[in-house]
Amino acid sequence: VDDHPVNLLVAQRMVQKIWPQVKVFTCNTGASALEFLKTQTVDVVLMDMFMPDMDGVQVSKAIRLLDAPENQTPILGLTASSNVFDHQQCLDAGMYDIVFKPLDAHELEAGVLRCMNGQHRAEAC
Repeated sequence: VDDHPVNLLVAQRMVQKIWPQVKVFTCNTGASALEFLKTQTVDVVLMDMFMPDMDGVQVSKAIRLLDAPENQTPILGLTASSNVFDHQQCLDAGMYDIVFKPLDAHELEAGVLRCMNGQHRAEAC
């Protein structure tokens, strides 16, 4: 989920390169991601923190209010922010972990694997 088309494409291609067998769904707004997740089950959500309609924190909080099992979907925050307060907001909203932009394939892979293994970052970076 990212409002910037280039960031969305980079993340999509990076995931497809790391896991070629994985089907990737993309949404360019927080609201469209929330609607998508009401009807679809996914393994993990890559969530941009800053978007104009609903930011990643708002979307994550809304996901956590959905019915099970959708409300348990692991969320990996994606952000260029170095602000520890922003990172803590992500974690407090129910994101499992955070990966920093610009995306690095090794960091993205490690973040996704931590999320899928149910590992939560305890505190902001």
